[in-house]
Amino acid sequence: MVIESIKSGVPQKEKLYIDEFEMTEQEFSKINKSPFGTVKSTHIEVETDGLNLQHVAVLNAFADAILHGGKMVAGGYEGINGLTLSNAMHLSAFLHKAIELPFDEELYYNELMKRVRNSKEKSTVEAVFASTDDINSGK
Repeated sequence: MVIESIKSGVPQKEKLYIDEFEMTEQEFSKINKSPFGTVKSTHIEVETDGLNLQHVAVLNAFADAILHGGKMVAGGYEGINGLTLSNAMHLSAFLHKAIELPFDEELYYNELMKRVRNSKEKSTVEAVFASTDDINSGK
């Protein structure tokens, strides 16, 4: 995604664009012969409400919902939807194919567990834990 604020040398309201590519990077890499080749794409303007409050607005609305019964930007169901999409993307990568929603959750779990079983602990990584001593002592 690209946010553009200048078009033809004239400042504009910020607009959000997304580039839709004709093929995946993996497909392009298999056929590309040019060292600086580029996948053909279509530049599409994404319609928005013009606001760009992002996480601040979500957190403020969440606090308002708790404190004053206000309306949240997205309820818990949106979190479930986001997790479902994330899991579908992982399953697609696991199986190297497109996944339709709803997908077989047992299949996802089994594929995930295959990777858990075959994962290796990284011996070169040192665990780092933050100390809360300064917070508790008032320093």
